[in-house]
Amino acid sequence: MADLAPHVGRAIRQLRESTGLSQEELAAEAGLHRTYISLVERGRRNITVDALSQIAEALGVYTSRLIADAEKDAAPAASSQSTQKARRRPRA
Repeated sequence: MADLAPHVGRAIRQLRESTGLSQEELAAEAGLHRTYISLVERGRRNITVDALSQIAEALGVYTSRLIADAEKDAAPAASSQSTQKARRRPRA
């Protein structure tokens, strides 16, 4: 599976925007710093399970939803990478 950090960040951003929260509002609700939220959303910072749980709670969803959304987002990239690897293999 591809690096999930950018996909988790994208899932958080999409849900945050759909609820109408700013990064600052989400950070305040989750008890985190706005800069941390920004770094996570951009995939620049690996999020801890505890922080992910705090963000999920602030967004009113289960943590598992954020992970599932991230995995769905990562799936097309992972399948195209495996297709490219398969094309490179010489046939026996």
